[in-house]
Amino acid sequence: MSGRTDGRVRGRPGASILAVEDEARNAALLRAILGPAGYDLTIAASIAEARAAVGAKKPALVLLDRHLPDGDGLSLARELRASSTTADVPILLVSASVLPVDRIAAEEAGCAGFIDKPVRVDSLLAEVARHLALGERG
Repeated sequence: MSGRTDGRVRGRPGASILAVEDEARNAALLRAILGPAGYDLTIAASIAEARAAVGAKKPALVLLDRHLPDGDGLSLARELRASSTTADVPILLVSASVLPVDRIAAEEAGCAGFIDKPVRVDSLLAEVARHLALGERG
């Protein structure tokens, strides 16, 4: 359940998040931010690893890098949207490609939101909590 405490938005404790991020430093940062916030975080370093992770456990939310070693993250977003199993899972693109055309491409691929790199802790936590809460309602 989401709520406010000390002016901060909190997400569901233990909610399962899949982060698809191939850069070890960025993955470690996500783990350092989301782990202490109480999320159950799985890191996948490629599209293939992400597919395997989704097959093993449906996430409540996906954080998706655009540029991955085995393809474009947006192709995975379209794949997740097309699957009856994951069509309802919110996907947030996390990218340094922040031009309007990149945001439009993310939206067209089915991403529910966009988080700029470098990641800001408060923004990441707020967006994750917001999209998890929206997922609970709809």
